[in-house]
Amino acid sequence: MAMDEICTAKDRHGRRPHSGRDLRKRKRLKLSLAAHLRPFDPRLRDLEDIPLVVDFNRDGLHFITLMLHYFVGMKLEVTFPHGRNVTSQRKYIGSVVRIDDRGDGRSGISVKFLF
Repeated sequence: MAMDEICTAKDRHGRRPHSGRDLRKRKRLKLSLAAHLRPFDPRLRDLEDIPLVVDFNRDGLHFITLMLHYFVGMKLEVTFPHGRNVTSQRKYIGSVVRIDDRGDGRSGISVKFLF
């Protein structure tokens, strides 16, 4: 198998094996705050998720979830942070850029903000 085939191999959910390289352009803030996520596609609007975000920067966020409906390229409406005690919430449109299988039934999802 050629090296480029290994690097681009994906499973049926569009997940790539984690290379271990950090490709971020900005430092991230480690935290534990809830986000409210909905697919931007009107056909999937009934799917909602309120996961805990584990790291964040102004370009995007990374969260852990048990839900399996995410795929690379999926557009999301993101409200972050989310909750009753939050004084300021922002809404973003984002795109799923990476899905990591954590091996325990959960997935790590990375979202890049588009605007």
